[in-house]
Amino acid sequence: MQSYSIRFFRTCNSKDGKKQKKEAKILISKQVPPNKQVIFDKNCKKIWLLHFLCVFLRSNYKNLKTMLEKKLESALNKQVNAELWSAYLYLSMSYDMDDKGYEGIASWFALQAKEEFEHASRFMKFIGETGGKVMLMPIETVKQEWKTPQHAFEDTLKHEKVVTRKIYALMDMAIELKNYPTQSMLKWFVDEQVEEEDTASKILEKLKKIESSPAGLYALDKQLGKREE
Repeated sequence: MQSYSIRFFRTCNSKDGKKQKKEAKILISKQVPPNKQVIFDKNCKKIWLLHFLCVFLRSNYKNLKTMLEKKLESALNKQVNAELWSAYLYLSMSYDMDDKGYEGIASWFALQAKEEFEHASRFMKFIGETGGKVMLMPIETVKQEWKTPQHAFEDTLKHEKVVTRKIYALMDMAIELKNYPTQSMLKWFVDEQVEEEDTASKILEKLKKIESSPAGLYALDKQLGKREE
C-alpha cells in the first residue's frame, strides 16, 4: 500500500539563537501530490492540520474500511438477487402444490423458500460487515404452475445446479482477487449446495419410482410434510 504523506514545517530556535525551519511528516495511506503541502510557522495553530486530517479521513473512511473490491461487491449483490429469486420460485411451487392437494410437498417448498431468504440475508450481512453496500434489485417473475410434483422437483434440481455454478464462480473470483474473508464465507455455501443437490436428487428419484402409484405419492407427500426447519 502506498503511503500518504502530509508535510509541514515548524519554526524553532537553533543553538546559536537563529531561527530555522524543521520539517516533519505524517504518513496516512496514499501518496500526496507534490503541491499538497501543509506549512506552519511558530504562530500558526495546529488546528488547521487537525482540520485537514479530519476532512481527509472522513472522505476516505469508506475506502479504508472496505474489504470488498467493487467487482466482488457487485457480484455478491447479484447473488443476493439470485437467492431472493430462488425464494420466490419455491414459494410459487409451494402454492401451486397446495392448490393441487399436495399439502406435505407444499410445506416442504415453503420451508425451502424460507431457507433461501436466509441465504440472501447471510450474503447481505457479509456485504455490510466487510464495508460494502447492499443493493437490492428488482426480482424477475418466476414460473407459476407445474403439471406434477415430479415436474416441480425436476426444475428444483435443475435450479440448484445453476445456483451451484454461481457459487463456484463467486469462489473463483474471490480466489483470483485473494479476498480471503469472502472465500471463508463462500465455503459454507459450497458445502450447502452439495446437500441441496443431493436432497433434490433423492426426492426426484423417489417420485420417478412411484410415478404411477397414487398410494406411493400420497405416502411421499406425508413424508415430505414432516420436514422440520
